[in-house]
Amino acid sequence: MGLITLSGAVRFWLPNSRNKIKVSLLQYYPLITLVVPAHNEELVIEQTIRAIFNLNYPNDKLEILLYADNCTDGTAKIMRKTILEAAVQGQKVKVLERSGSGGKAGVLNDALKIGCKLIRLVYIG
Repeated sequence: MGLITLSGAVRFWLPNSRNKIKVSLLQYYPLITLVVPAHNEELVIEQTIRAIFNLNYPNDKLEILLYADNCTDGTAKIMRKTILEAAVQGQKVKVLERSGSGGKAGVLNDALKIGCKLIRLVYIG
């Protein structure tokens, strides 16, 4: 059963994987706050931040909260360096160093307290 499902998916995906989809602009873009909790992720955090900066979403409608959650490595330093190097105009980005308990749930609770005009909370991690 698994092989039948997989072969059907591949048979559909291969011919359609090269098709370009035309994306039309929305009439209204809601304000979104992206919360990125990172615990000792100095090896991958730069790529994560750069991928977020490449989103196709208006900068004035996107707020990014980067949390260095109880990090013992250089995660927070790399976060700050990356947002300075990227120099994205009009982007609202905050790097927050967090200590204490709670892990990712604690980060989300903290983010809810400081999110600016929070309409929708998107969690990455």
